[in-house]
Amino acid sequence: MDNLSDISNIGICFDTCHAFAAGYDLRTGSKVTKTLEEFDSNIGLSKLKVVHSNDSTGFLGGGRDNHQHIGLGYIKEEGFRRIVEKFPKVPFILETPLDEVRDDVGNLWKIRYLAGERPDDLPNDYKSSYDGKPRALSLDKEKKKLKTKKLL
Repeated sequence: MDNLSDISNIGICFDTCHAFAAGYDLRTGSKVTKTLEEFDSNIGLSKLKVVHSNDSTGFLGGGRDNHQHIGLGYIKEEGFRRIVEKFPKVPFILETPLDEVRDDVGNLWKIRYLAGERPDDLPNDYKSSYDGKPRALSLDKEKKKLKTKKLL
């Protein structure tokens, strides 16, 4: 950004997996705070417009942008809980795997759950799946209702 003559119209996307792969630790509240302090001093939090959310299958500082479901990679639920606490008004974009473990709807609900939401229409068996047991969550488009499937 130092090479730009006018940054008044510039917005930044913070990518959780890229940051983690680059060595920015996001696994605990204090580490999220430290990373965001560095982001603020180098770029400015006022420039943050969106968080690109995906957990990581790669190790901290491993340089690999391998996406994982929210909370199931090395950043874990605690890291994402702290990230969403810091940015309650910033949009989050998901780019996570689509597989038998969880789909986009499931990852969206996971982010919302970690942000403290307890949606009434979230099925009871999915609410209990936060114990780490994998369940698939999908949208039944005909019934316009969320449904779950136990995987184990």
